[in-house]
Amino acid sequence: MKKLVAVFGLVFMMGCSGGNEFKKFSNALPSLETPVRFNNSGVIRQPESRVSIPAEFKKYAPQGADLLLGKLYEDERTTGIVYLRTGDVNTPVLVTYSAEGTKLDSVNFFTYDDDLQGADVKRLVTFLPDRKIQTIDSVLIWTEIFSEGEPDITEATRIQQLSMDTVLRTIDANGKITKQ
Repeated sequence: MKKLVAVFGLVFMMGCSGGNEFKKFSNALPSLETPVRFNNSGVIRQPESRVSIPAEFKKYAPQGADLLLGKLYEDERTTGIVYLRTGDVNTPVLVTYSAEGTKLDSVNFFTYDDDLQGADVKRLVTFLPDRKIQTIDSVLIWTEIFSEGEPDITEATRIQQLSMDTVLRTIDANGKITKQ
C-alpha cells in the first residue's frame, strides 16, 4: 500500500510539473489594465510594460512573438496572455491557455486579406473588460476612372470609397475566442 501511495504521489507530481512551470510563468507577468488599445502604429493608451520572453518560457509563446505585453486575464481554468510580434508595426497576438499551460486558442489581430493590397487600412483593436475584444477597421480604396480611349492620368477621375466594419470577439470560459 505504501508503495502504491508513493508511486501515485510521484506520478501526480510529474503530471503537475508542467502546470507548475506555466503557473510560475503566468505569475511573473504584469497584469494589463483594460481597456488596452492598439492601432496600426502600435500600442496606444497603455503604460509601457513590454518585457522580453525568458528563454525557459519561449515554448509558450506563439511563433514570431518577441515580447510580452502582459496577462489580459486569469481565472482558475484559463489564462489570456498578449504577446507582441515586433517589426514595422508591433502586432498584438492573444493566446489563451489552460491552467496547465496547454494552448487553447489564439488570434493575430493584424492579419489582413489579400484583397486589401494597396488600400489604406486603419485598424483599432481594443481589449475590453469582461474578456471582450473589439476590432474596428476602416478601409479607404482609391479607384481611377479613365475616359474612353487611352488612359491618360491627367484625365483620370479619382474616386475614394470608404468602408468600416466592427467585429466583437469574446473569450468563453473554456478559453475559446469567438466572433459574435
